[in-house]
Amino acid sequence: MEPSHGILVLGLNPGLQHILRLRSLDLGQVNRAEAHTLGVGGKGQNAAKAACTLALACEKARRRRVTVAQFLGGYTGEQIRQLQEQEGIEDITVAGAMTREFMTLVDFPQDSTDGINRVDEDGSTPCFATSPTVSELITPSEPVSMAAAEELLSKVVAAAPTFRGILLMGTWPSGTTRDFYMEAAKAKANDAVVLLDAAKPVQDVLDILEAGNVDIYKVNAMEICNLMGYGCKEGEASEEQIREVAAKALLRFSAVKHLAITDGAKASFLFSRDSRQGTRCTRYDLPAVPWRCARTGDFNLHSSCTQSWARKRILSGVCGVNPIGAGDTVAGVLMASLCFGVANDVEDCCVGERMEDGEAKEAMLFGLAAGSAKVKSEGEGGKLDFETMMGLKAAITATRATSQ
Repeated sequence: MEPSHGILVLGLNPGLQHILRLRSLDLGQVNRAEAHTLGVGGKGQNAAKAACTLALACEKARRRRVTVAQFLGGYTGEQIRQLQEQEGIEDITVAGAMTREFMTLVDFPQDSTDGINRVDEDGSTPCFATSPTVSELITPSEPVSMAAAEELLSKVVAAAPTFRGILLMGTWPSGTTRDFYMEAAKAKANDAVVLLDAAKPVQDVLDILEAGNVDIYKVNAMEICNLMGYGCKEGEASEEQIREVAAKALLRFSAVKHLAITDGAKASFLFSRDSRQGTRCTRYDLPAVPWRCARTGDFNLHSSCTQSWARKRILSGVCGVNPIGAGDTVAGVLMASLCFGVANDVEDCCVGERMEDGEAKEAMLFGLAAGSAKVKSEGEGGKLDFETMMGLKAAITATRATSQ
């Protein structure tokens, strides 16, 4: 069966997303929010929203399908479905227990004036002078019934060959197993692309990767280090460690063509197999951007700053506010740009580099720009301003080197 240019996103852990803007949260007291945003949460759902943003904004991607497979139940599930329909997201949905809810608290210090105190140079996007503290509360979720799991898997396997790309996003809910992802990936069309964005449970993820049906593994630096048996905490992995772990991962997972590794505000990497030179590595450096330092009140423009407190603020994507869902946004736009033909206008392939590898490099660039643009937003994961994304894309530096 000839696949379309659409993508199928497995979002098996959705949630109804509430985002509250607060002013100096006071535990034990009544706290009234300044603003409330209602949306859809969940790794797969975030990726689908991001992909839709690209599909609506790019001429090449117009009328491309974005479909999410999910379990929904109760009034929360119905709200999610209505919100997705408004976004233009199609769905393969099986009824289940009441869908859980997420509560994101975006808490600004009391002395940060009105929070929004300036706009970007183009006047389009509000900027926050003081970095908020962002916390997420998640209600418990009910296990998926065996009948519901079998029904959704049957629908996914039947639909999978009609899509150009399949995204396996996050962990699977109680009542399902790794077999859900393995069967979905196995059912892909011959020339389709499968992306996995999951790191736990470790042994299950290793088994999925070793099964040989995942083409792109998108993961953060801490997760890939821990997956490969290296103890590592968030933000502590050095470039040398990342390169070493990536080489071992590609050696072990022989079917994975590209390993996309992010590390928050620090450099990101794309490791791609190269028939002539082994593994080719592309390093992506986010732009140095202004952020008012919470300690001094000054704006700092230097990307070379070595203090960790300053580096996080400078490199986190221009006036960073809410990072939740940024990684999912990277995955959604990376795959959408690759599968929708947006990333195929590549003119700077290296000697010996296949065109498809050049497209992967460009798709990673689109994804990182989208993730950075999302961080600027106070809103839900996957929601971003396209013009901001394209401005950031032009400012990201990509450096190519042979890994091994």
